[in-house]
Amino acid sequence: MKSFYLFKAAIVTGLAMWLTIAATNNLLDSGTNQFLLSSMFKMEGLIADPVFGNGLESRAIHINGIEKIALSVIILVQYIVSLSLWYASYCYFKAFALNGCEVKAISVTNIALSLFAMIWVCFLCGGLYFGYWLKFSGPQGVHFTLLIISIIAFVMNNIPSLKWEAAHQ
Repeated sequence: MKSFYLFKAAIVTGLAMWLTIAATNNLLDSGTNQFLLSSMFKMEGLIADPVFGNGLESRAIHINGIEKIALSVIILVQYIVSLSLWYASYCYFKAFALNGCEVKAISVTNIALSLFAMIWVCFLCGGLYFGYWLKFSGPQGVHFTLLIISIIAFVMNNIPSLKWEAAHQ
């Protein structure tokens, strides 16, 4: 069973590392992300298209600087979630090394993975609201993939506890 804690630590560490890099990339390359967010908020691609998204165009937001505020919030949330994943990773390495830490590791990781999933659900809902899938299909695919990864990681995280609970009922 201990070897499974090492595997979980590796997966959670990988997610923590990935999200930390993504947040840092968003911080360092803010111009690209501000441009993409501005295009989504202003719905420029849909407004320029005579067919797609005509019924959604009233949702466009034309507030100067909203993309900077949105990106700042996104980066902050990504760093908070990455820190929760790093802490979950630490808990699993501790569970691997010591007895009696498994329940805390599972619980902390459930919270971290829930936050990780919430990011992608929010991105998907926000993007759907602005019809980004009509002109920016790439990000939607990435967001769905990350949501699926978070679900798989959540299930993986809870398999031993579910198995243990079923055996002891």
